[in-house]
Amino acid sequence: MTTDVDDAVNPLKPLRASNELLRDTILEECKKIVGSHGLIALCLYGPRVSELIEKSAFNVLIVAKGFKPNVTVSTTSLNEVHLSILTVDQEAFEGDVGRGSLGDLASEVLMGPYEPLVGEDYLRRMEVEAKRRVVKELLENVVLEFPDLSEELYIRPEYFIHEVALRKAQLSLFTHAFFSGTGRGTRVEAVLRGYEDALKELALEGLVKGHDGYFKMDRGFIQTVKRRKARASTFLRKLRRAFLSQALGFLPKVASLLIEEVPFVWEDPRKHLFLSTPLGLTSLYDQTPIEGFVKKFAPGWELVKVEPIGFGSILSPVRLLTIQRGYEERKVLVKNFKDWLGLKWLPLALWTLGTYPFAVLGESRLEREYVFNKFLRGKGINVPEVLYVSYEERLLFEEYVKGTSAVEALSKAPQLVEGALKGVGEELAKVHALGVTIGDCKPGNVLIAEGIRPYFIDLEQATVDGDKAWDIAEFLYYSGHYVSPISPADAERIASSFIEGYLSAGGDEKAVKKAGTARYAKVFSLFTLPHIILAMSKVCKKAKGAEAIY
Repeated sequence: MTTDVDDAVNPLKPLRASNELLRDTILEECKKIVGSHGLIALCLYGPRVSELIEKSAFNVLIVAKGFKPNVTVSTTSLNEVHLSILTVDQEAFEGDVGRGSLGDLASEVLMGPYEPLVGEDYLRRMEVEAKRRVVKELLENVVLEFPDLSEELYIRPEYFIHEVALRKAQLSLFTHAFFSGTGRGTRVEAVLRGYEDALKELALEGLVKGHDGYFKMDRGFIQTVKRRKARASTFLRKLRRAFLSQALGFLPKVASLLIEEVPFVWEDPRKHLFLSTPLGLTSLYDQTPIEGFVKKFAPGWELVKVEPIGFGSILSPVRLLTIQRGYEERKVLVKNFKDWLGLKWLPLALWTLGTYPFAVLGESRLEREYVFNKFLRGKGINVPEVLYVSYEERLLFEEYVKGTSAVEALSKAPQLVEGALKGVGEELAKVHALGVTIGDCKPGNVLIAEGIRPYFIDLEQATVDGDKAWDIAEFLYYSGHYVSPISPADAERIASSFIEGYLSAGGDEKAVKKAGTARYAKVFSLFTLPHIILAMSKVCKKAKGAEAIY
């Protein structure tokens, strides 16, 4: 009986256990095909080598020097053993490995398990080169699919095994079935080694960095990809993956009907993409529900209450969790970033068309909330700390900040909240100085803690190098909704306090003046009376520094 150690050293045990005569016979048959051409390398691959189907044909790859034509495919039988032989000229093979010049017809062999019979060192070098190219392409796709998250992702090398299998699933059920076994058991070690070596080479080039068994993409590489590749396809990429993830959940049943002997395996590649949180790394495949969060991260605590709170929407509901242990009580905020192009963001996106581009997909909004909360908090900006992310469930858990909504503050006499409004302006100026815009900067998304300390609590529309004037206009003109219709002077007082704080903290004067133009004022005419908007816009247009506002 073989041991686990034997299997680890010898992952192709079923094939090697067959008699040597068969292997020698295969080798001799392949030499006949090559003829006088120099045999560079020869290996066995496919479902037989992957231990998927013991009685299937042997797939054979031959690399020969000066072979013409460049590629041939042939079949033969040896004593009831069937061979399917792919013969490739060395130069053509190396072109396929380095550039995909044959459409990866030959280099694809090196993506899964294979058993070298001739030219083992040569095949290993070609394997690493082929996987290096594939890894770089897949990393570029990660940047395009997760443009906001890409800098934060921790990537395990196993990701590439399963992502390649996912791509094969798009070609055919049968192709994916042959690749589905590469990520299981002892087979994964041989396949994974090539990806790890490829990542090490990319690290030497400065494209990735190693982190305790994980890899992170370099910021320069990410920015280069974003500049070179169109991001318009991100929406379609996310839809494609969502469809495949659903469809492939049913494929094992289909495969069992069509390919009786194939142990069909599907693993979502996102299990190997991780985000960092104070409670540890979490994969993009994490499906922790609200109740599971408490059991997982607060053992001994009891979830005693889940209640909706006064901000959020039907598509991004916000709940307050109250957990208890004895007489001790804690609170955690959880946001649910639901999809779709529905009741909140689609009309808003259409309504603001030409003024501000709103993100509509739930996962895109979750990604922005995570990324910008983490970034701004690291820079000392007042935002709640993200505690955990359940990406698959579209849940984001945050610390609960006790405070008063800016909406509630505005309902008081303006002279009583001038200090708080000035503080909001100052904090927004600090955010803008970091190259970030809030995107949804209405008063309902600002908490005033400890009387004057402002917190931005909704960053799902935040972006880099966005429109500063939009942030200013949205906060002011939404604030005008809470001003008495007969008190335009109060509207001026509110605008003046906010702008004073913004400019005193180094805010962009041009952005303030721009916020006063009709382009922005017209957007909020459905919420705020025209004469109130006019009063605030005049204050914006006259802004020249704190001392010149009054």
